[in-house]
Amino acid sequence: MTPWDFIKELTVNKKSWDSYTEAEKNDFNSYMIHKILSMDENYIELANIVQKINPTEKQQIYNTYLNILPKKSLYSKYIKSSSKPYSNELLNNISFYFQCSKKEANEYIGILSKTDIENILTELGLDDKTRKSLLKEIK
Repeated sequence: MTPWDFIKELTVNKKSWDSYTEAEKNDFNSYMIHKILSMDENYIELANIVQKINPTEKQQIYNTYLNILPKKSLYSKYIKSSSKPYSNELLNNISFYFQCSKKEANEYIGILSKTDIENILTELGLDDKTRKSLLKEIK
């Protein structure tokens, strides 16, 4: 079962925890349930409170939501990250300059100014055309 199936069972069908098979119970992902419910402004505070329950206590989390959520269909628009990933070439250059991982390089790009990045790319010996194309990625 997917997290959205469990949301439907919690809100529309009101199915009890004991009616699931062991495999279905193992599919219950409390993190995703909290995340999906918190995307609805009516349930942000509820999700915040319930997520304090130990994630291994799946039955307790399920039953808490089952007893509190009203019996009605729920639509929560899934919110995705709006940031675009940087190109491998830019990440490779920044990671080479700072001698760090690409993940850290991604964070550095978010912190550094466009001028700082341009200076780094110049220092690395990239030509004007390449520098300009890489700098277009940065807001």
